[in-house]
Amino acid sequence: MKRTALSCAWLGAQKGLLWVGAIALVVLAVACGASDQRSLNPVSPSVVTEANGAAAMGVAPVNEGSRMVPRDVTGDLDGRFTFAGPWVGPWEVSGDVTGTLRHLGLTRMHTMHTTTSSGTISGGVFEVVAANGDEIQGTYTATGAWVSADQVLGAATLVISGGTGRFACATGTITATFLETIDDPTWASAKVTWTLTGTVNY
Repeated sequence: MKRTALSCAWLGAQKGLLWVGAIALVVLAVACGASDQRSLNPVSPSVVTEANGAAAMGVAPVNEGSRMVPRDVTGDLDGRFTFAGPWVGPWEVSGDVTGTLRHLGLTRMHTMHTTTSSGTISGGVFEVVAANGDEIQGTYTATGAWVSADQVLGAATLVISGGTGRFACATGTITATFLETIDDPTWASAKVTWTLTGTVNY
């Protein structure tokens, strides 16, 4: 009987320990869960990038294009057109002019287009080289008309489509006129003055 009583007492003690252990595990799990929740304290500092911060506020992040600044480009450039082609046309016309343009400083411009005796101009491409060597590049459309026996007045729209250096992603439009004066008796070249007024965004 004594052995039986001792065995029952021992088993009861073991069951009690098991219950205590189970309760301790439950308490520990609850405490850990509460600890995890406290780690998300909204008052504590956090690292927020520009992109995810803007997204969290429902604002689209700023892209590079929106940071472009418009710059005025105005001034006159003087030089020559050189003609290549049959006497009756059409002629391949290349131009090289220099002058000072606002914002670009001492500037060189090279142009190329095709023209006919009726004044039709097509396929215009241009390069404007700023004082520091950076280039603005693009295409142009133009029209031309004889205004005297030896002069042609043209109008062109230069569309910027990039370049080099700081103008690598440039955009913009330049309105231009050119006055061509036939001063070469061989008609192999002509004096030309370009007047530019427009904007370059970069």
